[in-house]
Amino acid sequence: MPEHVHALVWFREEDRLSLFMNQWKGRSSIQLKRLYRDRLSAYAETANLQGPMCQPKYYVFNVYSERKAREELEYMHNTPVKAGLVERPQDWP
Repeated sequence: MPEHVHALVWFREEDRLSLFMNQWKGRSSIQLKRLYRDRLSAYAETANLQGPMCQPKYYVFNVYSERKAREELEYMHNTPVKAGLVERPQDWP
């Protein structure tokens, strides 16, 4: 999706999500700002490259079974279709 990300992650140790999200958001923000400045200058003019690129919070949905994991993956793959961005899930990059 152009304005948000879905991810299914697993950690061997408990209580690792917060650290992961902070690092992922920080690195993504730096890379997105660089991309906008270097390659998408027209878009960069409409975006605030001085402020944060990510929302300060995130939403956790715990997946405790293989059935639920498959359900979540199907939801994630169908989101661009429901948004009208592509006709089939495999068409979304």
